[in-house]
Amino acid sequence: IWCKVMERRFSAFRLHPALLQPAGWHVLGPLFRELQQTHAVVAGIGLGQKVEVQRLTNVLHAANRSNRHVGPSQVFVGLMRVASELLSMAVEKQREVQDVPSCVADAFVLHSNLLDDPAAGPSPCVSNPEAVSFHGPSLYFKWQNCDLFVAIWQDAVSPSEIPMIGNQDGLEVVTLDIAACSSAFTLNHRGVEVAVNGPWKMCTTGFFVMTGGKAATVEALSAGVPCVVCMRFGQIMQPLHMARTLHLAPLLNPSAILLPAFQEGGNRID
Repeated sequence: IWCKVMERRFSAFRLHPALLQPAGWHVLGPLFRELQQTHAVVAGIGLGQKVEVQRLTNVLHAANRSNRHVGPSQVFVGLMRVASELLSMAVEKQREVQDVPSCVADAFVLHSNLLDDPAAGPSPCVSNPEAVSFHGPSLYFKWQNCDLFVAIWQDAVSPSEIPMIGNQDGLEVVTLDIAACSSAFTLNHRGVEVAVNGPWKMCTTGFFVMTGGKAATVEALSAGVPCVVCMRFGQIMQPLHMARTLHLAPLLNPSAILLPAFQEGGNRID
């Protein structure tokens, strides 16, 4: 009976059946705690191994600590998935190519009413977005020349229609923290200010490192990587000590970053 209860509670994670057995409960317990504390909204992702659960737990723990230092955010967990034959070129710096290819990931739906009602704050933890009465805006990811670009649109739009530059006067602004949960690469950006219904915004307040190599990175992104996004309404001033401190995950996963660390103008690794 308890296994059935666990399966329903973690249905959005599509856990491997072995993780739902008693031997795996000590791994799911910390994940459940972080989900409750961050009030995370979870879309369908697949976690097949204990190390994947632990990696996601670490990133959610970082989000929870950030919420205490910076202020509450709405936390989303979903897949960053890019299906494109040009991905291997898009994630690598191209210095001798005139028309640099770009690849857009599947739309990341933000199941939240934060933009419509900023005063409402974070919603309760939801592990099944189908239970949410509102669908919210869409977050778009684009890779180009080893850089990650993001855009948020409330209305249905094709990524090809989103401009690279444009007038942002009068548009609402949200601040995003973005962290991927992968052993193939490290992706972590903090304090990315994005104009809603505005142009693409290049992420420059963090880093992207293909720790497992380009082939492993392309394979992981093509299959879909769990990604944690923290969204705050408006522009956020990061505490100085948060901007200068980098915390690494346990040696179990050296590439996982627990606390994003770089403020605007900080060092960036290509």
